[in-house]
Amino acid sequence: MKKINFGKIERAVLFGGGKYLCSFALKLRAKKIPIVVFTSKRYLPDVVRRDGTTFDIFLKKGGIDFFPSEDINTDSQIDKFMSPRTLALSFGAPWIFKKDFIKKFRGKLLNAHSTRLPRYRGGASYSWQILTNDRLGAGTIHQIEPGIDNGKIVKQKVYVFPESCLTPANYFDFNYRILEKFLSEFLSELLAQRDFKLTEQNEKESSYFPRLNTLEQGFINWQWRAHEIDRFVRAFSYPYPGASTYLGNRRLFLKRSRIESGDKSHQFAAGLVLRKSQKELFVAAVGGTVVVKDVFGDDQKNLFDEVRVGDRLFTPAARLESAMAFKAVYTPEGPKKL
Repeated sequence: MKKINFGKIERAVLFGGGKYLCSFALKLRAKKIPIVVFTSKRYLPDVVRRDGTTFDIFLKKGGIDFFPSEDINTDSQIDKFMSPRTLALSFGAPWIFKKDFIKKFRGKLLNAHSTRLPRYRGGASYSWQILTNDRLGAGTIHQIEPGIDNGKIVKQKVYVFPESCLTPANYFDFNYRILEKFLSEFLSELLAQRDFKLTEQNEKESSYFPRLNTLEQGFINWQWRAHEIDRFVRAFSYPYPGASTYLGNRRLFLKRSRIESGDKSHQFAAGLVLRKSQKELFVAAVGGTVVVKDVFGDDQKNLFDEVRVGDRLFTPAARLESAMAFKAVYTPEGPKKL
């Protein structure tokens, strides 16, 4: 097994955005390591702190130099920050790093990924894990090579998401606490100039899942079995708008759900609201009942009280076909209109 020692680090270049990048930037600042961030316009308005601070404000208040870039591979600004003692780390960078760009860093261009690579390469990892009922999580740091989430693993910590994690927001919050410690350990080992064992990713175990667009793809097929609908609703739940269906001509967004196995309904009953309590809708599905807690409209207005017993939730076939055919593409500026 090969090892790598990154040597003395005198500067860090961070790519991407989000809470993980901010957390790591603060750790670097505490160690008096100079930082520069290359990001994209789409990340700047994202909220990254509990007090509502956005990414651009976080960087400005912290006195961290940052450069929005449409294509980092052709951005000459990066060159002035390069040296043999520069380490670069990506946190959800919006670009695909090309071979010539990767070569500049001589093995010191790394990526922080919140899954157990080589599984779940790509994006929307927590939604896909909920859909596949997979509770095995990980924090991974790997060398970047051409392709998507390829490269030798430098450090990895595997753990299990508890049963209390039901939505992507739950997964993110739990994972954030784990990765806080994971990134601190990595930085301490890095600055102590320790050797890291390099582990090849096993391609036979690899899987790729693409990014998702909730508004275009999050439509419920009421012919699915109850447990599949439950997972689907939760996968598009908080912090996302919710899984979609229709009540008449009105589009509804459902968030937070569970299943009950007591009711046995014919397939033709799927989508019927069987009963209603003060806080939950009980909707017929194949193999059980889907219990929905939150119902919203297009404007995220609460519509729970407007759904009545005997109503049928239904998703037109055209919407289901469109959702399956849609490909979510994100550029450094945001979602790409296809």
